[in-house]
Amino acid sequence: MSDQQHQVNARCLHVVRFSALELRNAIGQVIEHPNTEDFLDGLSYMPDDPIPYTGRAQSIDAEGRVILEGFFREGRPEGFWTRWYPNGKMRAQFHIEGGECHFSKQWDIDGDPL
Repeated sequence: MSDQQHQVNARCLHVVRFSALELRNAIGQVIEHPNTEDFLDGLSYMPDDPIPYTGRAQSIDAEGRVILEGFFREGRPEGFWTRWYPNGKMRAQFHIEGGECHFSKQWDIDGDPL
């Protein structure tokens, strides 16, 4: 296995916090306060890494509960993403492919579909 293949495989084995990732624009500048469009158009990196991030990422609340989880492929969100309410009930699930959302489902705080 080449060093580059090993690096890619190793990146898929761990989960990082969203707060550890940098979102960069097309010319490589860090986007300080990204919006949804930036999230879909930019690339996510680990700080000081020239290679876009591939792997799972999570966002947690102040109590340590996972509130968002998804996967990045070559710096872009890809596949199923899930959000939860603080009470642990699912808030939304969506599927991103090629930079576009192809499926989305949402629930209210009691778990009833919207």
